[in-house]
Amino acid sequence: MKHNSIIIAAIVALLIVPVTLSAQVVNGGSSDSQQITKQPNTTYKLNAFAGVGLGLGVPVRINADYKVADFIENYSLGVGGQLDFTFTSYGHFFVGPMAALHCTAVNKLDLYAKLSIGAYWLTVSQVLSQSVSVRAAGSAGVSYFFTEKLGAGVFVGYSPIGSYAGAGLAMRF
Repeated sequence: MKHNSIIIAAIVALLIVPVTLSAQVVNGGSSDSQQITKQPNTTYKLNAFAGVGLGLGVPVRINADYKVADFIENYSLGVGGQLDFTFTSYGHFFVGPMAALHCTAVNKLDLYAKLSIGAYWLTVSQVLSQSVSVRAAGSAGVSYFFTEKLGAGVFVGYSPIGSYAGAGLAMRF
């Protein structure tokens, strides 16, 4: 029971903290001689994806990141957190901090690459397995924003829960 409480607390923290502290800022825009056109100046980016994986059920990925640096025009670096999970006869979980590189050179598009290093474990009949290990996960994808704050995205990636591709919602705020 104690392990379940720890897992639930970690998942809740990962879902709440990145939403309040994590962000990705879109480049401030470009100018020409006639007018200044600004892209939306958003602060936070949150992705929620479901995907198709290799042998581990339907994987779900939730991640969020906060912009910590701009460099070279249209590129930014973000940090945040990632949670991957899937349920088969066992529950597979991966949670950890994440670094993200974003490119917003094309209006309404966010191209990104993300890397996480975190804890992987599985549960058997609601009991935490004896082995929690440190693993890495990575992905590359694109989000298209229909409005200033809401969009959709696709990605391909690898996680300790398996290799998979996914699609889902992307939000900026």
